[in-house]
Amino acid sequence: MSQNKLTKFENSFRLADMSLFGVDKPHRFYEVNMYDALLLIDSDDFDGILFFGFSSCPWCQSAIGVLNQASLDTDTDIYYINRAPELRNEDWLALDTQMARWLDEHIEMELNVEKIEPHIYVPQIVHLKDRKIINSYRGIAPDHNAMYTGMSDELKNSLYNKYVEIFKASD
Repeated sequence: MSQNKLTKFENSFRLADMSLFGVDKPHRFYEVNMYDALLLIDSDDFDGILFFGFSSCPWCQSAIGVLNQASLDTDTDIYYINRAPELRNEDWLALDTQMARWLDEHIEMELNVEKIEPHIYVPQIVHLKDRKIINSYRGIAPDHNAMYTGMSDELKNSLYNKYVEIFKASD
């Protein structure tokens, strides 16, 4: 049984096709469009993990296997918001801007993170519970450049532990 609380959203999301990431089933990624993601952040009935990314992002490609393994090991569903450039249109950009502002405001306020320009950086995972960000993580590691290097086992283990910590965080 998943640790996520969805109630009114139960069965609203379908299993995502993660094949462009190289992730086969079994996995626990569910596809969520930007509009539905905005509904989730405004819901008292959602306790779960949001993953912002896209398949052609080298950092997302590097992180996805670790994220998948952590979600399988902890029985945690991941709600995937695809930020692929080819999806962007005027409506999508308006929703994206709204989500970026909300994330920026809440991450700074609730996690005491340095304020940066409102933007959804990828890969980013957010543990959201009852309209509050419990924990969040952007990227892989400050000095890791996924365009040029793979992840060491040490970095994979560190990232895995960070993801598990975020999944298990409570308010």
